[in-house]
Amino acid sequence: MLDIQGNKLDFCQTTTNFIKSLQVISGSSAYPISRSKSIWAKIKIVCNSVGDLLVLILLNYGKRYDSIIFIGPNLVNYERFLSYHKTGIALYVNYHGTKLMRQVNNEKIYNLGIILNLLGRIFKKKKIDKTVEYYNKWFNILFRFFPVKYIYIPCFYDFLGLSLIFDKHRHRYSLIEVQHGGICNFQPFVRPVNFKISDTIYVNNIRTAKYLKDHLYKNVDVEIIQKEETKMLGDIRKDSRVSLIYFSTIEINGLHPVFLNYLDRLEEIEPHRLFIRLHPREREKETHFRESMKKMKIKFEFDNSKNWIENHSTEHILVITPWSSVIEEAVDNGISSIIIDEFGRQRYHDLIDNKVCFYSTNLEEIIPTIIKTMVE
Repeated sequence: MLDIQGNKLDFCQTTTNFIKSLQVISGSSAYPISRSKSIWAKIKIVCNSVGDLLVLILLNYGKRYDSIIFIGPNLVNYERFLSYHKTGIALYVNYHGTKLMRQVNNEKIYNLGIILNLLGRIFKKKKIDKTVEYYNKWFNILFRFFPVKYIYIPCFYDFLGLSLIFDKHRHRYSLIEVQHGGICNFQPFVRPVNFKISDTIYVNNIRTAKYLKDHLYKNVDVEIIQKEETKMLGDIRKDSRVSLIYFSTIEINGLHPVFLNYLDRLEEIEPHRLFIRLHPREREKETHFRESMKKMKIKFEFDNSKNWIENHSTEHILVITPWSSVIEEAVDNGISSIIIDEFGRQRYHDLIDNKVCFYSTNLEEIIPTIIKTMVE
């Protein structure tokens, strides 16, 4: 059952409409990427999900869990947090609607989101509150089998998160949110609310904690805890070359036109190096990105490391991105970065100082300038 009326319903509608609006940006790339699975691959995924449900209910019913951890594929920062945070005996549930997961931190993951998504398509709800109610009913069935004290989520602004926030029996559990992307100036976190969202939220830095206290949680008491910081391993600079790392943004659905124009006019990258690091949810698109890059005839590598900062700790780094939340990590570590999209400029306006963080659509001019200051 849901408690979702008045300003709560308005909050749901505003938030979900914004997330949908980001999807409209897809296709703006000069080389948009699409990917579809065969019917047999889809059937296999559904069978795996049904198998996980049966194993969970038949073999684990009655097992006492301390927490339920809702997780999705390639949430690198979220997984890193879970690797050192004490969650007690945890039930890991993949609530992603199309992708399977096997393990995280040597723990079995139950892929229940596939079934949830399939049934949701069959019984499609036109109204947002009805969709949230559908997710809430699904959650309560799970909670009836496995009542827990703590529930972990990577974000509150999807249908599952909203269904947990507005559950009528919310007092049964403590909802813990773990920041996995940017929060500051991101629409779901801008407007203050007068109702409880998360009981606890783990954030990446002091800037984010302050932003939440001044915006979303201005009128609500929430425990805000800063996670362990991701810092460079010392101030090492052994390599005189610069590593340019392009961080993709999933809504762009390919390489950003500003970056493509720069590469198209670039004759060579040497003596420096070029890396492309895909958004966690774009990792399966590596082949398509590689095809786009072939047209440029520029040497590059994909950075698939667990921690991009540690992976390049002996190099000068220059980050390039439309609006990836990696901008915050770069600023926290004093790493130069260039934002190349207007949306990114608006979102990170308070970080742009033209010393460490820059905004520009003219990469031909700004990159040599920044590199010169790095290697001097």
